[in-house]
Amino acid sequence: MKSYRESFILRTMDCDVNGVWRLSCILEAMQETAGMHMVQLGYGQQTMRERGIAWVLLRNALNMERYPLLGERVSVETFHTEPRHRLFPRYCVIRDAKEQIIGRGSSLWVLMDLRTRHSISANRLNIQLLDNSDLEPPMALPPNIPPVENGTKREMVYQPVYTDLDSNGHVNNVRYADGLCNLLGVDVMRRHEIASIVLHYYAEVRPEQRLHLTLQQNDEQGRLTGVSDTTAMFEIGYRLAPRAQADKA
Repeated sequence: MKSYRESFILRTMDCDVNGVWRLSCILEAMQETAGMHMVQLGYGQQTMRERGIAWVLLRNALNMERYPLLGERVSVETFHTEPRHRLFPRYCVIRDAKEQIIGRGSSLWVLMDLRTRHSISANRLNIQLLDNSDLEPPMALPPNIPPVENGTKREMVYQPVYTDLDSNGHVNNVRYADGLCNLLGVDVMRRHEIASIVLHYYAEVRPEQRLHLTLQQNDEQGRLTGVSDTTAMFEIGYRLAPRAQADKA
């Protein structure tokens, strides 16, 4: 299986106050589809955990051309490309019921030794993935996040709560997207949509850690950073666009 695809209908729990697919749910669907693909290839999360290893998301990027509405049928297709030493690139294409591409994603993964909490090279694990050199990536891999010039700046402190955490005991990576939308606020999110986003995950955030958040934003782009003590934990870059009223599919 060079690629893996799932389709489903958007439910109320998948959508936000605007009745469109919630950003965090899109990222979650990308990751769940990637996980199912790795199960099919024999390297799923459970199989790797039995070897004392876990898949960890390092960087994630998403460009949305249109946010689908509640009740729409969408599909998510994912595929990998050749590992780069310790990095495992993966891509995603999101389509609507008419097979029109409405979103594109890319990500970088690593395999982490659960005992040492360090990443492991693909060569050391002798992982044999299918040759996907004939598949064309839908977008570039997640880029560096540029600084925000001439914008507003807000700072705050955040303590992770129960619903932020996943089975690994740390803040789940999709919760960073929820946190960003919450900080932007209902008024901004009613009038705008996040057309593109890039997320960098630097370190695990545990429930006992307090995060110092800095949100910088101008009219076109923004940047959210999270620091615990003096350690950078995550960074998000995003671009806002006026919210479009899409026709129901």
